[in-house]
Amino acid sequence: MGTPTPRLMGSGPSATDTVQRLQNDASQSASNLLHSYLKKQMTVSKRRGGWFRLEKRERSMFSLALRLNATFKGSRLLNAMFDVLRKLAEASDAVCTPLTRGVQMAWAFASNCARWGNLRAKEWKDDLEYAKYLGSHMCWGSRL
Repeated sequence: MGTPTPRLMGSGPSATDTVQRLQNDASQSASNLLHSYLKKQMTVSKRRGGWFRLEKRERSMFSLALRLNATFKGSRLLNAMFDVLRKLAEASDAVCTPLTRGVQMAWAFASNCARWGNLRAKEWKDDLEYAKYLGSHMCWGSRL
């Protein structure tokens, strides 16, 4: 009826069964690695505030896929997850970039003003509101 399945030594499983089992194990291992990576990215983006800039549908799909421990065999779910990851990266950058730029500017202003004689300027480095203001309102170059 069909071609006989080659057997390994003894009466163990056939070679195709062994190959199939190894492929499933590799697929499961890759899926586990991807699952842990996605979970880590979700945690990091929640800490940075980018998670809440996503649409509710995207957050729901992402967290449901992680909660159900979905295997990423099909490309549709994987593509959807990577689209959400891309949006997470963009949202996190939108949150972090102005603050980072503001902190850099606050440090530069504080050190220059302290050098010019304003002794209280050293406190500006630790003022988070000042850094937020500088980062969101000053549109200067990326380097001072």
